[in-house]
Amino acid sequence: MKRTSFCGLALVAFAACADTSLPVSGPTVAMTQSRAINADQTIGTSTTLVRTFIKDAEGNRTEISGVTCRLRSDQLSAQVITPQNVAYPTFLQAARFEKRGLPDALVVTCSNGDRSGTQVMPPVTQGSARPQPGTTTTTSGSTTVSTSLVPLTGNISSSYPWTFPARLDVEIE
Repeated sequence: MKRTSFCGLALVAFAACADTSLPVSGPTVAMTQSRAINADQTIGTSTTLVRTFIKDAEGNRTEISGVTCRLRSDQLSAQVITPQNVAYPTFLQAARFEKRGLPDALVVTCSNGDRSGTQVMPPVTQGSARPQPGTTTTTSGSTTVSTSLVPLTGNISSSYPWTFPARLDVEIE
């Protein structure tokens, strides 16, 4: 009986710590591209899920919806209402492009009334699987997304295109 009670208590504790994600109900927003992007520099599209959170006095995060976020760089721009997916081109990595085709980081600014938050989203290499000090891991339910923020170098890197992390959490204050 004691063992069953302990296991039940542990299950309740794990459930309380789980990240509850709000459903994404809106359509995916396509980013607007500037003329600075060559057509031969992009190969397909990728998406990033943008979510917004607030922290209470104890430091617990709560996801909030309906927050307007603007994503901008010299090459791309979009506006989303969280939680929402945003689609953008995947950039070919090749020596013939300046900086091997590395796109500029996206500056994401979210605001909701008197609360706001800004986060910089640097590009990453698609397919980078080794955990690095700059790795971001997000778990939601039984799904875990891990994105390495350290670009690959050398000959292997030329086979991986540039993209952005699969999920971006912005805290607003």
